[in-house]
Amino acid sequence: MKSKTGQMRGATRQEMRLRLPAPWLLLLLLTASGCASYSPMPLTHRAVERELAPPSQQAVRMALAHLHHPLLQPITFDLSDGLSPDEAALLAVVANPLLKAVKAARGEAAAQVIQAGLLPDPTLSGSMDLPFGADSGGKVTAYGVGLEWEITSLMGRNARLTAARAHRRSVDLAVAWREWQVAEAAKLHLYRLFFAKKRLSLAREREETVKRLYGMEERGVKIGAVSGDLLIQDRLMARRTMAARLRAEEAVRAEALRLKRILGVPGRWRFRLQRGISPPPPPSAGVREELLRGIEERRPDLLALKMGYMSQDERLRAAIDAQFPRLAIGVNTGRDTDSVKTVGMGITLSIPIFDHNQGMIAHARARRRRLFQEYAARLFEARSDIALLLQGVDATSRELNNARRALRECRDLARRRKRAVEVGELPWTSYYRTLLELNSREREVLDLKQRLTEFIIGLEAASGHYLTSPWQRSGRTGDRMGAGGGS
Repeated sequence: MKSKTGQMRGATRQEMRLRLPAPWLLLLLLTASGCASYSPMPLTHRAVERELAPPSQQAVRMALAHLHHPLLQPITFDLSDGLSPDEAALLAVVANPLLKAVKAARGEAAAQVIQAGLLPDPTLSGSMDLPFGADSGGKVTAYGVGLEWEITSLMGRNARLTAARAHRRSVDLAVAWREWQVAEAAKLHLYRLFFAKKRLSLAREREETVKRLYGMEERGVKIGAVSGDLLIQDRLMARRTMAARLRAEEAVRAEALRLKRILGVPGRWRFRLQRGISPPPPPSAGVREELLRGIEERRPDLLALKMGYMSQDERLRAAIDAQFPRLAIGVNTGRDTDSVKTVGMGITLSIPIFDHNQGMIAHARARRRRLFQEYAARLFEARSDIALLLQGVDATSRELNNARRALRECRDLARRRKRAVEVGELPWTSYYRTLLELNSREREVLDLKQRLTEFIIGLEAASGHYLTSPWQRSGRTGDRMGAGGGS
């Protein structure tokens, strides 16, 4: 009898060795099949420099070919005849390193959608009891295996998934708005460089005129026709004009570097501005009406806030769903020490005595209210910004018209005095002093043109609306991205 019992125990142990590991082996296989693998991404100097390298011509063309933006309009990209404002805008969207970092947020939002759609894994439990002691004769090793899954996770899944999708759309729109702002900033810096070069040209003309005037009065001092005090004044004026010319040259270099920085190209990158660049015209009456009409459906940042509000509304819904007791059901099987096998099912129910998810619900409600207020405030701010910019356009336009009239009068005076000098009625010094006044009036007009241009670019950036179509500003048909010349 003892031998028979020993054989039964040996058979039972053999059975356990053969059968018990099967569920654990299955669990191990299922777990291993869904695991992600790690791949290193070292933050090395070479990797960073490779990331900061300017894109190749082919890479820029391919990026622009696949650019789908709610505001940016495609144009023919060709740098062989110089860089235009709209080409600078598109190049900045493709190459600006800060934008690349912002665009990486899209991957995080997409991962949140994946996470929101996942259901919790079932829980597999197991136990084993080894009999021992004086009364363990004839007993077998007991075991139990259970499988449980929380079914209440289905209740808020749709709300969580809808919230994650709305958040992803909100991130996409926020990135699009940032791209638009960077594009408009690149366009603004190009216009500033354009006006800086014009200002340098005027500074050089003024310096040349002062040199001629000083030379003539120096000869006048020698013959006693001009006082020495006047010559000293002209010498001081010559030094001021030379300093102004040096400042203008430095302004050109500094603005070129600012433009390169926002374009995402190194300081050694060489380019030239396109010929025939002209400031954008002020908006017409019809365009003014369009700037505010439908702005909440046109500006990506407002749409992003709206999507964010919708996402938070769904998160509130999910938080309310999560206040119900957690319920999990499962099945189990086992064997006791008397070798009696059992199969059953179980239910796990949390008792909502202390926590009804009140904290998460209150937080979700408060956040939804805050997003509502943020949207209203941003819309108010957008409308106010456009109104202020339009007022700036009107005021600067009036100043520019007055300055242009003064410039025309000064030009007429310069022509009359030149004729008087040629017939001997006036000295050349009088004509040169008129040229200096003409130069001052040209500088004033140029400064007002730049201010008006900045207001107009600001209107485009604030309204999300092209004041003039890029196709109207660029009539080229080439499709090459040239290297360009030196700036």
